[in-house]
Amino acid sequence: MMLQGIRSAMHTRDRYEDPVARAKALATMPVAEMYSKLNISQANPSDEDKDKLLMELMRWFKEDFFTWVNNPPCPGCGSIDKVEGERTDAALYHEKMHGATVAEVYSCIGCNCEFRYPRFNSASHLLETRSGRCGEWANCFCLCAVSLGFEVRYIRDFTDHV
Repeated sequence: MMLQGIRSAMHTRDRYEDPVARAKALATMPVAEMYSKLNISQANPSDEDKDKLLMELMRWFKEDFFTWVNNPPCPGCGSIDKVEGERTDAALYHEKMHGATVAEVYSCIGCNCEFRYPRFNSASHLLETRSGRCGEWANCFCLCAVSLGFEVRYIRDFTDHV
């Protein structure tokens, strides 16, 4: 089990090097606006400018882009308060295509809807879903940071925290 987790973490880090994923991240982020807002040059930023850019990236990512999801909203009625009964299920084929190994299954007591919340591991796909918890947040943010030229470390705590 631990060896599988190490292999998974190693492959996650490797995916940040994918030029297609990096290009998708750059196309998703408001890069020009970030540089303009900070009044810094993209051509040859100083170390201080790079620090400012990283802070702006983090602000944008946390406040404008990514949504932290403790309980996903019901797709039937939109409620968060009436969602309960989480259990896990194996990922379906189309979920596995985006790196999911499991999906959380929820029930809404408001509209009797049962729905899935796949735990995607593909940083590139997370640019589209823009939601998740610590693992999804770390994967997507690391891809964005690497795409802007920053070095990142992907650190996984084997108590299920990233």
